[in-house]
Amino acid sequence: MNEATLLESRLSKVEQDNRRLKLTLGALLLALAAVPLIGAVMPEQIPQVIRARSFEVENGQFTAVMNHLGLRVRQHGGNIDRMAGIAPYGLYYRDHGTNRATMGIGGFIGGVEVPVQVALYDDDGNVIWSAVGR
Repeated sequence: MNEATLLESRLSKVEQDNRRLKLTLGALLLALAAVPLIGAVMPEQIPQVIRARSFEVENGQFTAVMNHLGLRVRQHGGNIDRMAGIAPYGLYYRDHGTNRATMGIGGFIGGVEVPVQVALYDDDGNVIWSAVGR
């Protein structure tokens, strides 16, 4: 390979790298210019902090409630009345007001160690299976 061919090859590579750099820089500048425009289009109507004793959302068939007792999601309407939630003591699932499954988180309650417990219930709310762990 002679010196002219080598120089031409290197110049071609530099020109190609220069085109890539220009495209990348142009895309970056376009993205940076779009950020303030998006902020200008969306007015600041979102509060920084929402404080309430309870927060409830409904869409007709489901209700979600979050309060000091935990979080629960309830499906209702017709003959459907199911609820699942997170309470201070663990997780639960209820059907028509009857516990179907619970999982206690364990830990210390009133200075007494309470183990983790998982339980399943029948239609009358009686425990049909349970397991206790540490």
